[in-house]
Amino acid sequence: MSILADRSFRILTLADSRRIAPGMQRLRFTGNELHRFDTVKNLHVRLYFPRQNTIGGSRLSPENHGGASGSEDAFNVRYYTIRTMDARSGWMDIDFVLHEDAGPGCAFALNGRPGSVCGMSGPCGLGMKPAKHYLLAGDETALPAIARICENLPANATGQVFIRAASCQYDIVAPAGMQISWLPRSDVSAAQFVERVGDAAAEAAASTDDYFLWLANPFSQWQEFRDRLSRLPKKRYLNACYWRDD
Repeated sequence: MSILADRSFRILTLADSRRIAPGMQRLRFTGNELHRFDTVKNLHVRLYFPRQNTIGGSRLSPENHGGASGSEDAFNVRYYTIRTMDARSGWMDIDFVLHEDAGPGCAFALNGRPGSVCGMSGPCGLGMKPAKHYLLAGDETALPAIARICENLPANATGQVFIRAASCQYDIVAPAGMQISWLPRSDVSAAQFVERVGDAAAEAAASTDDYFLWLANPFSQWQEFRDRLSRLPKKRYLNACYWRDD
């Protein structure tokens, strides 16, 4: 399959990289014609990290999209959240979770230098639906999405945010009516997190008909939340698997 057949495909150039929190690296990319990605209806993009930094024998660069061929086999493809962007100025920030067993995205975040390039297509990945009361829950991998959602909620929004993470050093700006609970991994087990969020979700559903639940967690918790949320109307929640822990 040729990625060049996807009209959304863009070449991104790394402009800056900095550590913004323990285990989190923010990369600023520049690119052309980014306006289609400037939406909160779809939060994520597919990033294409060249396996050999080549496509069809030609080096991937902003000036060269790889000629007539652009097979996805030449890339490692991963999904990431656009944290913030300025389409008019042609830049976007994407936050990368760092971990010891570095995959293609993490390795790019650690080793990329200004001028490094990757591909992008999308956008994809649903955000929030309009409601009066919200509940968001996730781990480190969901932090960029949660932060972006919170800063785009209506000023009168109410609800809760639950984050199970090793560190609480990540900026989230939310409406005054949104209560943010940081649950340290060292103190709160995955099972306890599921129980606490599940109880809060049930309470929200029982207290109002105008609510929306947004959950993004590893595969094992996605399964457990799926069972807990099965009695609720599907239009009232999004339960996403962000990574596999099995």
